[in-house]
This record gives sequence, C-alpha cells and structure tokens, in this order.
Amino acid sequence: MRTPLTAIQGSSEIMTNYSLPEAKQKQLSEMINSESKRLARLIQTFLDVERLADGQMEMKRERFAASSVVDTCMGRVKPLAERKGISMTLDTPVEGTLVGDRELMEYAFYNLLTNAVKYSPPDTHVRVRAETRGADLRLSVQDEGIGMDAKELKSIFQKFYRTKKAEASGEVGTGIGLSIVEQIVISHGGRMEVASEPGKGSCFTMVVKSS
Repeated sequence: MRTPLTAIQGSSEIMTNYSLPEAKQKQLSEMINSESKRLARLIQTFLDVERLADGQMEMKRERFAASSVVDTCMGRVKPLAERKGISMTLDTPVEGTLVGDRELMEYAFYNLLTNAVKYSPPDTHVRVRAETRGADLRLSVQDEGIGMDAKELKSIFQKFYRTKKAEASGEVGTGIGLSIVEQIVISHGGRMEVASEPGKGSCFTMVVKSS
C-alpha cells in the first residue's frame, strides 16, 4: 500500500507548493485519482483475504485465462525492474484457464514478482515459467537474489516474518505479503512451493488447478 500512498502524497505536495501549467496539474490530478483507486483495491484485497481465511466470504467463481494474470502483473512490475537494471522474461507460454477470483490471483502473482525484484541485486535476471502437469498449472518466479537457508524456508509464509537478510537489505517490508499469497492460493485449492539457497536466489511456485 505504501507505493500508491507515496505517489498520492508526492503529487499533492507538488500541486500545493508549486505553480504548475494546467496540463501538468491535470496529469497529477489523474495520477492521484488512479492511485487512490488502486489503494482502495489493495485495502479491499487485504480485507477479502482475511474474510476468506475466517470463512466469512464466498470466493468469486469466474473463469479467466492464466496468461492474462501473468501478462498484467509483469506489465505492472516492469518499470520497477527496469529502474534496478533487472531483466524479466517469460520463458514458457502460459496456457490454461483458472476459476476463482482474478483480482486476488493477480495480487498473489504480483507480490511474488515484486519480491523477486526487490530482493535481487541490479543487473540480474528474473524468470517466469509456466508448466502444466495433469490438472495442475505451475507458475514459477525465479530470481538471482539473496536466497534463504532451510531454517528460514520453514517460516517464510508466517505472518510478519522477515529473514535477517531481507531486513538488512534496506528494502521496506512488513512480512505479511507471502502469508497473504499462500492464503489466496490455498483458497483456490492450490499450494505454494519454494526452493532457495543463500546467495543463489529463490524460486516461488504457485500450483493451482487449470482447465
């Protein structure tokens, strides 16, 4: 939520403190409006996940192409990756149709991508891969970042848990993102898998049912 909030604060401060041309004022106003709506959606996502976990909400049952989730999220993360000089590629075609809540699935996959970029050094590579095994679609995000040891892997999906290297990296985080990702995937009848090694990066995989 900090990203859209920062954009809103920064744009409003510029409009308050500087005399701007009408075109620039319009641009900043549109950004504030867009980021405000995005922030509202993020807050709603958090609330929906908590309600799903407590059994207080029935999940949407819509059909959507798995490729649309991947394409949308990669497009959103691309500017962040480019600022760090990180290349991001889709190594295999994404096929299949998912059934569930598209916005929640987008949030989950977006979180995996942003984590990969955040915790990777500049001039490295993030790979996205898709593989179908029977009825399972496996969507993987592989980075070349700080990695984790076996002990850290056991706690990585716990709420508010952050590894020592993540805290030392200087990247802002709450340790709640991955717990929400796992809850979303579980609510869709799937599971999360992760493989990692210190200094050699991590690979997070969403395993969900496809048709």
